[in-house]
Amino acid sequence: MAKSNEILALEQKVFNGLACEWYPVEALEDALSQGLDVNATFKYEDDEVNLITACIIANRIECVKALLPYKPDIEKKVGQLNVKDMTPLMATVLFNGGNMTEFLIKAGAKVSPKNADGNTALDLSWESGNCDLILLLETALEKEEQQKQGAFNLRAQKQKENIQKVLGRKTLKPRRRPTSNGKGA
Repeated sequence: MAKSNEILALEQKVFNGLACEWYPVEALEDALSQGLDVNATFKYEDDEVNLITACIIANRIECVKALLPYKPDIEKKVGQLNVKDMTPLMATVLFNGGNMTEFLIKAGAKVSPKNADGNTALDLSWESGNCDLILLLETALEKEEQQKQGAFNLRAQKQKENIQKVLGRKTLKPRRRPTSNGKGA
């Protein structure tokens, strides 16, 4: 569905205001209530900036907070400052550091996605030399991996239960392997 000229003008006004770092959060909230697409992107030279990343670069945590109820795609990758496929979390690591990074992680941003160069937000954090930021991202990545492993274990358990139902058994017993003398081990 094509955007109306009014919405396009509104997007342009919001992006220009955020780029100048003067745009009041109340005006952003008003624009969102008027139909501003929370996942809108803006082309600037060779870069593509989305709304949440513009707020991050402007170091406007209050604007990021205003966006969250509208469910922005916090994993959307955009081209930003000659870095292809940068997530909002990566932009936060590069431009803001700890507070905004912690806020985005609590909002559900993942550490594991990689940009076009194969770097994660954690990889980018090493450039900052900020030990607290690195530790925050390492901890978040560890939690992500534990959640993935837990989900894997849950799927495996469900598959085992389904197999048991199909076979009509309550438990699956391992088969005995034949030994060299032909008898079970």
